[in-house]
Amino acid sequence: MIFFLRSLVITALALSAMPAVAQSARSLCGTYPQVTEVLEGQLGQVRSGWGLGPTNQLFEVYSSSETGTWAIIVTSPSVTTCLMAAGDFWNDASQPPGDDL
Repeated sequence: MIFFLRSLVITALALSAMPAVAQSARSLCGTYPQVTEVLEGQLGQVRSGWGLGPTNQLFEVYSSSETGTWAIIVTSPSVTTCLMAAGDFWNDASQPPGDDL
């Protein structure tokens, strides 16, 4: 739990440092390039997968196998991207379990 909170705080602080970021009680938002620059450039995460929601929202999962951190972002048709969730202990389900389980 401490790792999750630490990761969420780090991600929130990094995103809050971006200019023109709209903040609400539940998410941190910005332009797609702003949000992905934080995830990729500052947190070392890469896009692990994506899918479309029922209202044409783009859902993306970013993760880092190096640090174990992950984030879920949503981009709306109006081109606003928001961080919806973040955490630690990412496990790539496409890889077979190792000896560490």
